[in-house]
Amino acid sequence: MRKRLFGGIGLGVALALLGSQSPSGATEYMLGGNPAHVMGYIDQGAAYGIGGDHYDTKKGFQSAIFSALLEGDYVPTPELKLFASGKLTADWAYDILHNNQEWQDKGFSRSRNELYLDTGWRKMLHEAHVTWSSGNLNVRAGKQIVAWGETDGLRIMDQINPLDQRRGLADVEFENTIIPIWLVKTEYFFKPQSSWLQDLGLELVFNPNADFQPNRGLEVGNDKGGIWAPNIDLGQIPVAFDPETGLPVAFAPARLGSFVQRIDQPRAWDRQGMEFGARLKAVINDKIITLNYFNGRENAPITRVSGPPVGVEPASDGVLLLHLPLEGFFPRQRFAGATFSGDFTSLKASSLGGVAPVLRLEGFYAFGETYATTEQPLARFVTHNEIRYAVGVDWKIKVPFLNPRAYFTISPQFFHKKILGYPSDFKLVSTEGPVDENNYATTLLVTTTYFHNKIVPLVFWLRDITNNAHLVKAQVTYVYSQSTWQFTVGTLLLSGEEKGKGFQPLENKDQVYATIKYRF
Repeated sequence: MRKRLFGGIGLGVALALLGSQSPSGATEYMLGGNPAHVMGYIDQGAAYGIGGDHYDTKKGFQSAIFSALLEGDYVPTPELKLFASGKLTADWAYDILHNNQEWQDKGFSRSRNELYLDTGWRKMLHEAHVTWSSGNLNVRAGKQIVAWGETDGLRIMDQINPLDQRRGLADVEFENTIIPIWLVKTEYFFKPQSSWLQDLGLELVFNPNADFQPNRGLEVGNDKGGIWAPNIDLGQIPVAFDPETGLPVAFAPARLGSFVQRIDQPRAWDRQGMEFGARLKAVINDKIITLNYFNGRENAPITRVSGPPVGVEPASDGVLLLHLPLEGFFPRQRFAGATFSGDFTSLKASSLGGVAPVLRLEGFYAFGETYATTEQPLARFVTHNEIRYAVGVDWKIKVPFLNPRAYFTISPQFFHKKILGYPSDFKLVSTEGPVDENNYATTLLVTTTYFHNKIVPLVFWLRDITNNAHLVKAQVTYVYSQSTWQFTVGTLLLSGEEKGKGFQPLENKDQVYATIKYRF
C-alpha cells in the first residue's frame, strides 16, 4: 500500500510541475503542423464531521480526498480529433487515521481496499475517444459521457452513464461523479429550410458492452462504505429462545452490517448488456425540444435478501451487526420521453433585472421497471410501468440590497415519480430504495457572484417530500484566478424523519469541508 501511496503523490507532483509551465490555461503544442492541447487540475479536499459521536461516522477530521485529472487532445486533420484523459482519486484519511483507535474500532480501516486509492486502468483511464466529423455527420467512438438530462440534484433522462458516489453526496450537479463508458455516438445535423424550425439533429448512441460498468454507490457497512455507510437500524432482534416453546426470551439492538452479495451482471460483449439510445433534437422558435428513447440496463441492481444472516458481530457501541446475503441482477430499462427548454420574454420584469426566466421540462414513460416486494420471508421481483417528470425554472434576478452589481441565479425544481398499478397489500423497493406509489421532491439552487466574479456563494436544498427528508449544501468559492487557483469552504447537512428512507440513514453524516483546486 505504501508503494501505491508514493506513486499517487509522484503523479500529483508531476501534474503540478506540468501545470506550472502554463498558469494561464491549457498548453498548446504543434505536432506535425497540427495543434495538440494539454490541461488538467489538481484538487485536494478535507472534511470535518459535525454529526456527533455515532458508530456510523467519524467525528472531527474524517476525509482528505485528492483528485488529479490530466487531459489532452490532438487534431491531426480537420475532420479527426483524438481526446484522452486520466484521473487519479485517493482519500489520504486512510493513511492519516491509520493508527487512530476510533477509526479502527468502528471498522472504517477495513474499507481501505474500497475507498483508499482508485488504481487500475478501468478507473484511472477517464475518457478516451476519437471524433470524426464530415459535413453534417459527427461520429465519436470510445470511452465518453453522453448527457441527456436538464436537471440538478436528481437525474431523470440522464440514464446512460453510471455514477460514482462512494465518497459522498456533495456533488449535486454531477460534475465529477459521472463515469465515462465505452460508447459509439453518431450525430447527424439536418439543414431545415424553415423560419420556425431553426435546427434539427438526430443522435444515436450504442453501447457494445465492452466493459459493463454499474453505479458505484454508497455501500452498507463501515467495512465497505467507510464514513458514508448508511446507518440502518433493525431495532430489537431476538438473541435467545426458550428451548421448550421456541419463543424468544431475550432481545438486543441490531443494525445492518455489510452484505454478502451475489449480483448477476452481463459479461463483457454479452448482447444482454448492450444498449441503444436515440434522441431527436430541434430548435423551434428559439425553444429547444428533444424526443428521447432508450433501451438498455439499469445502472444499479435490483436486490433482495435471500436468507437468514450469514454473520453476526458486535459493533464498537455494543449494537449487533447483521450481515445478510443479498442477491440481485441488473434489470432492463426502456423508456420514451422528451425535454423542453426555452425562455419566456413575456415574464421579463425590469424591476427584477430585465432577464426572462428559462423554463425546463423533462420526463419519460418507463416500460416494465423492475421492483422488489417487501413480502416475507422472501421478496419477489415484479414489474410496473412508471412515469417520471421534472419542472424547473432558471431565473436571473437583481436584488440590489444584497448584490448591487451581479445577478442572483435562482433555480427551483419539482420532481414526481409515479408507479402505475402499485400493489395495495405490500410495498415496493426500486434500485434506489423504498418507493411509494407517488414520490415527490423539490430542489432549490441559488448562486451569485461578488468582487468581479471572484467570490461565488452557492446554496442547494433538496427536499424529499415523500419521506420528509432534506439535503442542504452551502458553500463559498474564492476564485483567485479563473484559470489557476480556487478555494472552497462549505457544509453538507442531511436529515430525515422516515426510518430507513430518504436521507434518514445518513443523518449523522453532517460535515464541513474545504477544497483547494489548481487548474492548468
